Amino acid sequence: MKKPLYEDPETMQVMIDLYFDDCVAREAPPTMAGLAYGLGFQSRDALNDYQRKADGSVNEQVYKSLAGTIKKAKLRVELATVERAMKSNGAGPIFMLKNMGYTDKQVVELEAVTINIIGKDTLL
Repeated sequence: MKKPLYEDPETMQVMIDLYFDDCVAREAPPTMAGLAYGLGFQSRDALNDYQRKADGSVNEQVYKSLAGTIKKAKLRVELATVERAMKSNGAGPIFMLKNMGYTDKQVVELEAVTINIIGKDTLL
């Protein structure tokens, strides 16, 4: 079985922090692709696969301990995207958020109301 890229969450967290520090230094927004690249993966899919490998892997404990670290890093990217969307009228961050599961549909909930008219109950 292939040796995991990271042996422990602390080492991975150091690399994650370096990636986000680099984004700040370059005044560049963090992205999922950038995070994957900064961590040494060949693609976003490879990072996602790495996160999912906890089930059935020979190195199950290693992957499980890293899954939370990866989720937290992805959440930081999502947070930065949300913040950019809130500050801009641009379609780019909105498009990215839709790919992260956000929607822009309006949900309207209707409820029945009972009104008492001249002593009678009527359902509207």
